[in-house]
Amino acid sequence: MKRRALVLGSQILGLTGVHNDVEAMKMILGRYGFAVDRRIGSDASRDGILDGYRRLIADSRADDAAVVYYSGHGAFAVNPTRRPNQPKHLQCIVPTDWGAGGGFRGILHVELSALMAELTARTKNVTVILDCCHAAQMSRAAEPNALTPRALPRAWADGVDEFLAQHSLDLSQVHVESNPDAVRLAATQADRSAYEALLPGNGKLIRMGLLTCALQLALEECGDAPLAWRMLALRVRELVMNQVAEQRPEVEGPADRLLFSTVLAPRSDAVVFFYDDGRPSLRAGRLLGARPGAVFDVLPLGATELEAGSAAEVTVVEIMGNVSRVALRVASQAQPPQAGALAIPRTLPFPRARVSVRGDAESIAPLLQTLQTSRFLELVADGPNDFEVVFENQRLTLFDDNKVQIAHSEPNDAGGRQNTLARLERWAKALALRDLQAGGLPPTVAAVRWGCVVNGEPVPLSAGETLHVGDFVYVTIENKTDVDLYAAIFDIGVRGAVTLLTAATPTGRKIAPGAGYTLGERFGVLEGLGPLTWPEEVPTTEARRESILVILAEDWNDFQSFETPRDSTRGHRTPLEALLASMRQGTTREIPASRPDGGRYDARVFDFNLSPTPRAQGASLNASTVEAA
Repeated sequence: MKRRALVLGSQILGLTGVHNDVEAMKMILGRYGFAVDRRIGSDASRDGILDGYRRLIADSRADDAAVVYYSGHGAFAVNPTRRPNQPKHLQCIVPTDWGAGGGFRGILHVELSALMAELTARTKNVTVILDCCHAAQMSRAAEPNALTPRALPRAWADGVDEFLAQHSLDLSQVHVESNPDAVRLAATQADRSAYEALLPGNGKLIRMGLLTCALQLALEECGDAPLAWRMLALRVRELVMNQVAEQRPEVEGPADRLLFSTVLAPRSDAVVFFYDDGRPSLRAGRLLGARPGAVFDVLPLGATELEAGSAAEVTVVEIMGNVSRVALRVASQAQPPQAGALAIPRTLPFPRARVSVRGDAESIAPLLQTLQTSRFLELVADGPNDFEVVFENQRLTLFDDNKVQIAHSEPNDAGGRQNTLARLERWAKALALRDLQAGGLPPTVAAVRWGCVVNGEPVPLSAGETLHVGDFVYVTIENKTDVDLYAAIFDIGVRGAVTLLTAATPTGRKIAPGAGYTLGERFGVLEGLGPLTWPEEVPTTEARRESILVILAEDWNDFQSFETPRDSTRGHRTPLEALLASMRQGTTREIPASRPDGGRYDARVFDFNLSPTPRAQGASLNASTVEAA
């Protein structure tokens, strides 16, 4: 297995920290064993960048690790042509020969998508890091140490119509939502600016992008500890927001992967400890488990597991939106925890799943010992249970509370017991999310509809409908309030796997007042998300319950923390990547101020039966419009 990286820097149009970013990334990736193709100056022209991509694709093989990094300007504009089957909005990165020769020299997101599709077809171990701005507007600062936005004004699109007339856009290479295989770390949201500034780097003050500098500092803090992208992104986000509260980095895709690997980290329920105007706080609201009286262990800075020891204990005393004020208790002679450290909840924001085990005492003793280690499970000897594990014929079989077998049986050895434990823990979270109750927001905040897409047309469905393997689904949300809502849509599959479907916006898809959003729509065309598939571990004896969960919140949240590791058999597996496809909003908005009564949310669950067999040719759906209340 080889490691290769394409590191791109376009230091033009007022930016002066890009080359420092490139050198920092070259050092970082070098420590991780990457061979770096560094391109700045004339090598970062449009042709130079495209050549670098094609070389990276040609050299990559299965199981190789590939990284694409870009530092420079980003641009966004309304498509001036709006020809059929073209995107309404255009995004691009800005090479060093921008504007040369009077023609458009940017690289559009659809072009990047096609290149990324080829790369992910060769290897699934792909990471993309974008330290650029995707906002529609920018203003120049005169002071040399001031913040400089990495964005272009909308006028950049004045020459793009001629380019589009000469280059057909292959929209088939743009995934309808987000690539499930590539990790993408973006400097900011779709409607925010990303900045560069005079920052500490390599022992001195140098001009750098806030994202790149934070990434460098976070990796130095963590040392050689095995680290997942989501954990790293929490620290990076805190470092960046400490400089500019309006810039909030996002990590998209399989964020529970360890860095530059396809191996998944075991847990994802950590939140960030920080000081808000000197007051100890957690970056967590009710959705992430914060409740008055809830206790979290704060880890030493750079630690990612509780086994590394607790630096302090905090107790939630007040919740304000997505921030919790906490009472801090530090052991005698210990140092107070540092801002940016991870905090692990001692208790869960949902009840444990009740599990009973049936079989002869000697044979099931090792399994009982394994299950007792779980913080997600409660062993019960009698009475109601959520799951039952039966030992019979030297194998372990898992049943739900309706006595339906929910997974193929496992041998009663160490591997089989660990698989059984993993499945039960996965189902514990799935049950809790299905039972998630509204947290203060009334059902009138939004109209939510869902259904199946047939021949490009929406077929609204009601709860209890039977869908089939191969079907495509959609979800439509309409904001009925006069404030922004943050939406997250999850699939709770027949194996208990929780998958964030709105993966392109992991802290919530922002829906403006009166606006709407449709999951499964690409460039104005309803295609649906799918196809629905059947996991190998589940018997195909009958249709089984699957659910779509929609959460609507007043504030952004790290919705990826709800997700269980992605099932490689679920969802659309075409190797597509739209590097900038999540940047579809054209109006920059300020982050709303936190409200004392903030943090409220609403939850809608749509249950349906999933059949393991494809829909019969010519079979119709029993369509009935439904609005969830």
